[in-house]
Amino acid sequence: MAAVSGYLHLQYSSKDIFTISLLQVASAWTAVAVSNYTLPRVSLISNTARSLRIFCLVFSLLSFTLLRFKSKVKFTVFQLLKLVFVVFGLAVVFHVIAILFGAPVYEQSEETFCWALFMSHLVSLPACSLLGIQLELVPRIFFSMWSEATPEAYFQCSILCTLIGAWLGAFPIPLDWDRPWQVWPIPCVIGAIVGYIIGLGAAVVMFAMNEKRFRPQ
Repeated sequence: MAAVSGYLHLQYSSKDIFTISLLQVASAWTAVAVSNYTLPRVSLISNTARSLRIFCLVFSLLSFTLLRFKSKVKFTVFQLLKLVFVVFGLAVVFHVIAILFGAPVYEQSEETFCWALFMSHLVSLPACSLLGIQLELVPRIFFSMWSEATPEAYFQCSILCTLIGAWLGAFPIPLDWDRPWQVWPIPCVIGAIVGYIIGLGAAVVMFAMNEKRFRPQ
């Protein structure tokens, strides 16, 4: 495993990982700005579903395009179609998970699916854009050790923080504060974005701290 980790590490340095994180942060914040401040009467609070759709569109275009410049994996038209299938397939999974955790089945179904699509973009799109579309990528990400300083471990950190952020964001929903941002799925969206940004920063630090162990002497 160490040999594999070392090989994958040599593909990306800590400087590369820092740049990759900056590209993702720029994509996310640009998508937040466009989806909340460019169209009249469209924001996460006033029109949640439409705002999330705009976010996903802007984030997917920016994130995929920018990360392709840093990717060392060739992309074909077939792989691009697979990426679309993965993103929408994972959105269905998130939609089901949201319902199992108490989201309305019929009411706000559009908002629930748009949240699921939003989560799928944050969780799957950057990793697939950089590392390619392959089935073995999933176990490589989720069974990597953070001390290995690989791109897979880097994405594991950011994905876990995104999921934890979305989960923590659900806690204010049942509280009797009567705030407009407490409506499902707004707190989970905010929590996921915060977790995503924190995860990217933590992943950069984690990668840089462990990188020296895999440098050729």
